[in-house]
Amino acid sequence: MATVASSYKSIGGIIVAGGSGNRFGSETPKQFLTLGNRWVIEWSLEQFYRSEVIEHIVVVVPTDWLAVCHERWKRYQPKLSAVVAGGATRFQSVSNALSALHDGTQLVLIHDAARPGVTTQLIETVADAALQCGAALPVTPVAATVKRISGDYVTDTLDRSELALAQTPQGFKLDLLRKAIAVSPENIQSVTDEIQLIEAMEPGRVKWVAGSARNEKITTTEDFTRIEQLLTGSPNMEIRTGIGYDVHQFASGRALVLGGVTIPASVGLLGHSDADVLCHAIADAVLGAAALGDIGVHFPDTDPAWKGISSLILLKRVAELIAETGYSITNIDATLIMETPKVMPFAAEMIANIAFSFDLKVEQISVKATTNERLGFVGRKEGAAAMAIATLRRAVRD
Repeated sequence: MATVASSYKSIGGIIVAGGSGNRFGSETPKQFLTLGNRWVIEWSLEQFYRSEVIEHIVVVVPTDWLAVCHERWKRYQPKLSAVVAGGATRFQSVSNALSALHDGTQLVLIHDAARPGVTTQLIETVADAALQCGAALPVTPVAATVKRISGDYVTDTLDRSELALAQTPQGFKLDLLRKAIAVSPENIQSVTDEIQLIEAMEPGRVKWVAGSARNEKITTTEDFTRIEQLLTGSPNMEIRTGIGYDVHQFASGRALVLGGVTIPASVGLLGHSDADVLCHAIADAVLGAAALGDIGVHFPDTDPAWKGISSLILLKRVAELIAETGYSITNIDATLIMETPKVMPFAAEMIANIAFSFDLKVEQISVKATTNERLGFVGRKEGAAAMAIATLRRAVRD
């Protein structure tokens, strides 16, 4: 836990993800590739969001990603105060973000979204050092012997004890950074990070702190594979499983909605919402896995806000609740139990709806159906039931 920054209330975080990622060799910018069950950039966004020292966050994305990011990241608001368009260069992107910081911001941390392994602990360590010294960055030691070359020849060996590899986030007192930008306008477009501006203006001002091996930058596909294994394949993963069960009776004058699909039928299911028994069982399974209660706790049938609402909306809200805990959903398996009508012809559409609601791949969702062999209330065609099981995982913080 930070000792200085934890009581400091005007610290902004900037996550830079405005590039096209052409060097990576993917049509999708690397910051928006799926790593585990979230985008690369969202690993960093989650840590900045969870950090107690960060008051507000500004994210820089390519212009054509603005709309989807605004919609996708609603749960991070209001702490995520702005999503702004990137510029033609890194510095132009950072300048756009600096302009969007809250009035009164005194310290800013600038982070590269291509480093998804950042942690709240590193964020707070950098913030502390920057508050004390004006500017700070995390570094890691150079392990290999470093040679200087000229043309086709090696000229000499450098002293690696005096060398380090820079990481982000880099922290700055905002007035110091603005002063450095004003002092060296001719160097702005050529710098690869903002710390260079401080180095040029006031050598020896920047304090280094220990970086982390998990905070490597994704530059190549090989980097992506290695970091994906590091972040998602760690043995320090907490696995949770939840079971859901729901039942609704049939009623005339109601639509039969299952998995968000309206099924042709003479009767529907009775309930406060749309009585989607499949979605309700899934919601209970997911909430149960995270020990967050059940849908009755979050969407009580005494609340008029949920009257007649689509259960897909409830699933989206459940997804937001789960994301706030740091868990991610790895799979959902559900079974509908009803005598009639036949619902498996609609299973693919149900799966697509559920996957969309949770922002999962369809391969992570299974929907099956069975009868109750004419036994019990289901066998008498008085109603329908559904069972579901969900598996969640979360990296254990060291």
